[in-house]
Amino acid sequence: MYSLLLTAYNGAILGPIAKLLGYIMNAIFIVLDKIGIPNVGLCIILFTLIMYGLMTPLTYNIAMGIELSILAYVIIKAGTGRYKEISKTMLVLSIVFILKE
Repeated sequence: MYSLLLTAYNGAILGPIAKLLGYIMNAIFIVLDKIGIPNVGLCIILFTLIMYGLMTPLTYNIAMGIELSILAYVIIKAGTGRYKEISKTMLVLSIVFILKE
């Protein structure tokens, strides 16, 4: 089990990413094997949890960025006197975001 499970992908863009993820998964399996639990299913579950934990801050920042961009849009439109261009949805969302903070 110390070799790759699947055929290596050598694409120019996704190849290095796929290799890195494969090395991480293989390292998890080696650690589990040294502990005495050589289980591929557990390796996949731990890999998923690790990737989820690493990706959570990115999703949090994207959500905050969307909120701030909606608020900025409404403030800029209101500040320049173009109230009619602000849709009701954007107005309601900006009020909700302000009240949330």
